[in-house]
Amino acid sequence: MKKIFLSVMIVGAIIASSASYGQEMSKREMRRAAREVELNQKKAYMLQLLESRNFRYIANELVSSGHAAISNIRLNSLYYLDVSPNRFTCYLPIYGMSSPVGRASILRSLDINNDDYEMTIKDTGKSGYNVEIVTRNNNGNSRYTFSLSIPADGKMSRLSVATDFQGPVSFSGTVSQ
Repeated sequence: MKKIFLSVMIVGAIIASSASYGQEMSKREMRRAAREVELNQKKAYMLQLLESRNFRYIANELVSSGHAAISNIRLNSLYYLDVSPNRFTCYLPIYGMSSPVGRASILRSLDINNDDYEMTIKDTGKSGYNVEIVTRNNNGNSRYTFSLSIPADGKMSRLSVATDFQGPVSFSGTVSQ
């Protein structure tokens, strides 16, 4: 009798623990669903911001192009890219080697203020959007392509700037209104 009672107690404990395990899975699934809803809301907001053509990218860091001598350069909030329905404006640093010892530094700034630009938006699935902006400099003789990779929340966005005459320059930053 004691063996049967002990067996019933063990089986009861196993059933009780598996029932609480099922509740844990349910809580975990609920947290996952809540994160997914939040991500979808952020992504919808970001799409609305991009489609309105009314956003700003603040460059936080100029990213190394892979040269061992060049490390990433932290930037202040003075460097930006603004998109509005009628105007594209950017003020971004261009860097390179300023001395024979190979120290990287900001050599000049890319300053564009133009009302003629083309912009395309591509959905990358759950991760966010890719935006490509093509424009010319202020005197119209050089073509620039700005490629933005924007996650749903806009943080840790990547920007790559390519020109007809120079290799790409990359930045990390934030997209906001």
